[in-house]
This record gives sequence, structure tokens and C-alpha cells, in this order.
Amino acid sequence: MWAIVIALFSTMAFVVLWFRMAGREMRRTADLLESAKSQFFSCRSEYLQISEKTEKKMAEKIFRRSEDIYRQARLLYNRTLCKPQNIIPGFILGYRIVAKDNFEHKA
Repeated sequence: MWAIVIALFSTMAFVVLWFRMAGREMRRTADLLESAKSQFFSCRSEYLQISEKTEKKMAEKIFRRSEDIYRQARLLYNRTLCKPQNIIPGFILGYRIVAKDNFEHKA
């Protein structure tokens, strides 16, 4: 009887720690992705509002750089979610694969 209780307790502890570690890693990369996305939208709106040619070139460089950072953050997030130790807890905790967005090349 005690063996079953100890086995159940240790299994539950393992599952809780597994989900906690995976959740922490997924939250970290999700926050990074959200930050990169907001920076991308900010740079995009600034780029679209500028009309002067010299400022437009500088704004375009910044916009393209922020677009690249967003792509890298999305790739890192998707890779983190697809790690074997993160995939089951990640999907149960509500994290999903982020597909390529349609807004990236409209500027």
C-alpha cells in the first residue's frame, strides 16, 4: 500500500515540476515574442508615417531590422514549443505554434 502512495506522490511531483519548468521556458519565449511583435508594429507605423526621403531610408532600415528580430523571436518560440520536453505541457498550458504572419511584407 505504501509503495503505491509513494509511487503516486513521486509521479505527481515529477509531473508538476515538468509542467512548471516547461511553463517557465514557454512564458519567457512568449514574452520575448510579444515584445518583438510590439516593436515591429511600432517601427512599421513610424515607417509608414514618414514622408521625407532621408528619414524614410533610416526608418526603413530600422523597420527591416525589427522585422528580422520578430522573425527570429517567432522561430525561437516555435522551436522552444516543439522541444520534446515542452511540447506536451506547452499545448496543455495553451501555447500554440505561431505561423508566419501576413502583415510582414505589406510595408
